[in-house]
Amino acid sequence: MGKRPEHDEESIEKLLSNMPKIKDKRTKEELYTKIQARLQTGEPKKRSGKKWLMPSFATAAVVIIVSILVFPQLLAEDNMLEMSQESGDQVTSETENSIFEDEHAEIEEKADTNMMVTEESDPVEVREEGYLGALNQKPEGTDWVTISVPNDDAQFVVPLTILIPEDERSKLDHLQTLLNTMSYEKWGLDSPPLSEFTFQEADYHEDGKKVIIHAPSDNFTITSSTESLMFIQSVQETFAALGYKYVEFMTDGKPGMNLGPYGEREGFSLEENNKAYYLYTSETDHQLLIRGSTLESQLENTAEDQLTFQETIEQMKLGNNVIGYEASIPLELSITKIESENDLVKITFESGTSFENNDKTIAMIEAILFTAKEFGFTKVRFVGVEGIVGSYNLNTVIDVPEAVNLAGVQK
Repeated sequence: MGKRPEHDEESIEKLLSNMPKIKDKRTKEELYTKIQARLQTGEPKKRSGKKWLMPSFATAAVVIIVSILVFPQLLAEDNMLEMSQESGDQVTSETENSIFEDEHAEIEEKADTNMMVTEESDPVEVREEGYLGALNQKPEGTDWVTISVPNDDAQFVVPLTILIPEDERSKLDHLQTLLNTMSYEKWGLDSPPLSEFTFQEADYHEDGKKVIIHAPSDNFTITSSTESLMFIQSVQETFAALGYKYVEFMTDGKPGMNLGPYGEREGFSLEENNKAYYLYTSETDHQLLIRGSTLESQLENTAEDQLTFQETIEQMKLGNNVIGYEASIPLELSITKIESENDLVKITFESGTSFENNDKTIAMIEAILFTAKEFGFTKVRFVGVEGIVGSYNLNTVIDVPEAVNLAGVQK
């Protein structure tokens, strides 16, 4: 791995802290009143367009700094279905299927209390505010897609997983539908940069697939730094989550696409370094996990090697109030040992450690599970702590989840 460009972290942090943070100044009470009014009247909120299309100087500066830290390697290349624990093990597929069906029935009968059902044009039924949680195992007859869209300040992208029916349509077809018809502001997020594009799957080398992204018009171009960064992050996170290895751009049937400050690009690899997971609270009070690949979080240690799993876990104890994300692991939580064998990693906590059964702890556990998955582990064993948190039995080996931030179900 090549060396990263040298940067003075203190100077960068000072620069970031002096920049104005773009934030909706409405109180939670005002936002809640507006949401309630739209639900009662059925009148969708009208947006004036993507806020990040014309960034301020400060936002553009932040984007440049973040892109230097996040994308040097890229540019070098051409649930929350809650359920009870049974028999001291994780929830079985049959139990999850049953609860999934029960939730569908409640959606029709108790939309005002259990779920927020959007306008007729919106194809997704959405959870109310709170931590969204992971998809541990897809219910029978369903599949899922994960869509990454900018947060409201266009500082990074946030992944949303939507359950889709398992039918003759491909995941790309479902993705296209959701990008063009789903409203994202109910999660406190901005519109997706990929909504106007079309996608095509193709073979890539012997054992992989690539996605070909077609520009929406012959004269398509990206003009601003923020727009370019949000587009690249959305592409990277959305299609990597779907298992693609490479993305290829086409404009007017010819290879290449103008990505503004990043220039003309024909494509790039979707393979990347292992990443940490952090916690983000949106303006609608949804708590979601976000990946370190969309942030300026540290990717290498002092020896300029990729962070180990243990180093990455320690990194997850650090948030960033300027960028707008929180640590997913409490700073005071002491992890005394991490050891691995094949696809299992054991994480030992200091003697006497106990966890509360709440959303914050569930988010921490799932952040650790997803980070373990990034490093190729499929099972995690927590040592030195006991009990049940959410659907997780800490006394047993836990399988890593399928997908992050289960946000809704396609109708």
